[in-house]
Amino acid sequence: MKKNCFVKRIFCVVAACFLFASSLCAISWSGVIDDNTKISTSEFLEFSLFQSNGVYFSVNSNLGDSGLRLSSECSYKYKTSIPFSSINSSTFTNVVDLLLLKLSGTWALSNGAISLNIGRFNYSDLSGVIFTQNSDGVYVSYDSMKLSAGIYAGYTGLQNSLNVSMLDSYNYDYDFYNLCAGYIPILANFAYKSFLKTNTIALQLSGFLEPKKDFSSKYYATVSLSGPVKTIGYYSFSTVLGTQEFTDLMLYSKLDFSFFIKKYLLGAGIEYASGNQFGLSSFKTVTYQTGYNSLSSPEKTEVILPKIFGILNFGDNSLSLTEKLVLSAEEKVHLTGLESSCSLIMNIFSDLQVSCNLLIYSSFYDKRTNNFALSAGSILSF
Repeated sequence: MKKNCFVKRIFCVVAACFLFASSLCAISWSGVIDDNTKISTSEFLEFSLFQSNGVYFSVNSNLGDSGLRLSSECSYKYKTSIPFSSINSSTFTNVVDLLLLKLSGTWALSNGAISLNIGRFNYSDLSGVIFTQNSDGVYVSYDSMKLSAGIYAGYTGLQNSLNVSMLDSYNYDYDFYNLCAGYIPILANFAYKSFLKTNTIALQLSGFLEPKKDFSSKYYATVSLSGPVKTIGYYSFSTVLGTQEFTDLMLYSKLDFSFFIKKYLLGAGIEYASGNQFGLSSFKTVTYQTGYNSLSSPEKTEVILPKIFGILNFGDNSLSLTEKLVLSAEEKVHLTGLESSCSLIMNIFSDLQVSCNLLIYSSFYDKRTNNFALSAGSILSF
């Protein structure tokens, strides 16, 4: 009963915001219907079918001449899992969510611009591996030709745990809406865009506080460097030093090079995530980030990942291929497996997009971790 009341309150707030916006100015709206089907198997012995369909409805409005804009998006979808075995049972889950409810604005200053975002919206940390999902909070930023800075503070505990990617979660077993683990993310970032003339160097300090102490608070410092490689490509490097409750130390680093050749984007890179060695601990994130064996691994840990990738654009369509070598770094570095992925995205009409994704993980040592997944999806806009 409490949960249902909470959901009703959320949608009452949304309705009130719509009425407020409509009284000031015209509202624009749009919608999306999606379909996703995936078949996965381990060693082609245990097969599972995953199916989901959803409806997404968004409403946007400029609030008069204030420079503010109200953006919102709500959704309903169902998710079902059907294992083709007698061991596990099928599941069916209804999910309703308020994905976006944001008040935003940008105002010009003499040498740049200041921006404000407040409400529920997606936010990602500088590295892209620690925290990437919706949160309720405030982000204030300043941007100019040479400098940018920003600070974000929020709360994750009001998000729907059925529809986010947080690693820590409560053992709820309900439909529709379940509350997330209540972290308080606080992130501050600064970037200098003219480092060595054409490069950008950035620093971000972040803390994810857990006031209830149900889970560990986490703290990170991220440094990144990026820029052009002459006129034919681009590079990006980032490294993250983290700790849980200031009792351990963990490290993650990533380096990528991308080159543009006619219609092709070709690249190579390498990732490293620390394990329990050299005085370090296994690298842990706040939201779900796969390291290797993407079908089952919840975090990056004790692994080195060299990779090559390519993207071909033809018309409004694209084909991408990625090959990763999985090198374990637990005791000594040795090749443990291969992760191959292929993704095709086709825009059939202006309002219809279809996609197909293939992911294969092959282990050289433990055949039980071999995985294969094939998924297909479509998005229809209205």
